[in-house]
Amino acid sequence: MQLMSANKPYWSALILLGSLFEIAYIFRWFIQAVHPAEKTQEPRPGYALLLPVFTMALLLAASGWFAAYFSGAASLWLFTPLAAGSLMFLLDRLPGRIKCMVMLIAVLLIGGWMAKSTTGIAGLFAALLLAGSLVIASGGLYRSDRRPGFYPLLTILLLSIPALLRSMTTLEFFFSWEIITLSSFFLIARGPKGYAHLLSFLLFSMASAFLILAGFAKIAALTGSIDLSAFKLSGPDASLAFILLALGFLIKAGAAGVHVWLPGAYAEAEDDFTAMLSAVVSKIAIYGLLVGTFVAIRSDLDIELAHTLAWIGMMTIVAGALMALQQNDCKRLLACSSMSQIGYIIVATALMSHLGWVTALYLVAKSCCQPPDGERYSVSGSCRHHFAHRCSFLFRNRWPGPHDAAHFCICARSDRFHVRPAASHGLRW
Repeated sequence: MQLMSANKPYWSALILLGSLFEIAYIFRWFIQAVHPAEKTQEPRPGYALLLPVFTMALLLAASGWFAAYFSGAASLWLFTPLAAGSLMFLLDRLPGRIKCMVMLIAVLLIGGWMAKSTTGIAGLFAALLLAGSLVIASGGLYRSDRRPGFYPLLTILLLSIPALLRSMTTLEFFFSWEIITLSSFFLIARGPKGYAHLLSFLLFSMASAFLILAGFAKIAALTGSIDLSAFKLSGPDASLAFILLALGFLIKAGAAGVHVWLPGAYAEAEDDFTAMLSAVVSKIAIYGLLVGTFVAIRSDLDIELAHTLAWIGMMTIVAGALMALQQNDCKRLLACSSMSQIGYIIVATALMSHLGWVTALYLVAKSCCQPPDGERYSVSGSCRHHFAHRCSFLFRNRWPGPHDAAHFCICARSDRFHVRPAASHGLRW
């Protein structure tokens, strides 16, 4: 953030790229370390031998808490997912169905408590994703085996989603985003052959996270604030920030061209977690894309973000459908089908920028089909054309005269209507 504020983004890029390489070689070793042996089963070490591990875990948790405290982010709800997962770990020796019921109750109560503080589009996503999480997670009741480690990790994942939606600052958002990524990583690793796709999943996820982090830093440099509400105040200089955010969210959503991690991760995860990836986890990226894109489109940015997103979405639709057509494995088919559905959502998100003026034109044409001869109308509403200029309209039965906010007017008569653009804005039709 300091480098972004000093207008030296290339140093920020170098730091993030170095971090990505470091993650690659550390986790390549780590994946090999956690990969279970083919046939031999080592006995579980006793608690005395694990004491150094537990001690280090407690020290790391305490240092994380104090770091958050000094940065002003030590909120109880922010650490609730990790605390709940730790408590579920203490119950890990219970039968699987009992642990599943405890997890469902915890997610319902704690997740509902966190979701109550969300508003607007975040509140809508919180309600939908919390309900979807509970429905899909209840499928775990079909298994009676203990599934060690599964329910603590799934508890952390599911509670991190409403925590992310409740975030008020970019730091809180990024923290929950990373917890979702890491818990997903370990859950995919539980699959019999999931380890083969873990590194690609993690590298694409971290590349996505670093692009988002860079976008957050750029906006903080422009506004002097890490509040998510600062997005609306970032102004026309925030084009690079919103491009970085859009790229980060598109990678995590599995858009065409950056979907390499998606089929393998879906196919090799356990069955109920594959459904969770498809129905719930992928929609977190859509939430970020929707919020970031909507703000960008409504800002005076010199970028055609809506058109670019629409093309990416359409390519994702076609690529996902063609890939699904060639799959024999039902879980890979689900992955490709989900990718295609994500493409529809991306296109719909992009088209939101143009619905205003399309609707305005339609309503004017419909309501002015038979006006008295010579009567003129002006139309106004909030919309945007492909140069990302804001257009304001106002329905009236008289000519309003010069108006600073009016970018163009529609004149309607009994036999025709035409568009007269304001010359000062250089509109093209």
